[in-house]
Amino acid sequence: MIPNLKDEVKDNKKVKFEFYRGRELWYKTESGFVFPVPIEDVGDATFLPEDKAILYMRYIRKHIEELKKEEIEKCTCNETCETPCKGTCGCEICHKSYADFLSGD
Repeated sequence: MIPNLKDEVKDNKKVKFEFYRGRELWYKTESGFVFPVPIEDVGDATFLPEDKAILYMRYIRKHIEELKKEEIEKCTCNETCETPCKGTCGCEICHKSYADFLSGD
């Protein structure tokens, strides 16, 4: 499930460093959402093993947006569509899923 950005950073929540792979630092929020911080963005900044989630909001937002984009591109019926349909194939399953996704349900 794709989290809500505000829920990940509100109430002084924290993130913890998990691992480094593929030129990215991976952090985990208190709710368990894991997101990358590209090394190219680090510069001379200090990234602590534990820090305030609000300071990582930019990276959390970016990863949530990427996950939403991937979710939109998936076809949920796998029978009617040959390519990602984004709910435009006419299939009731895809149309409902896409509408639910857009509404946040």
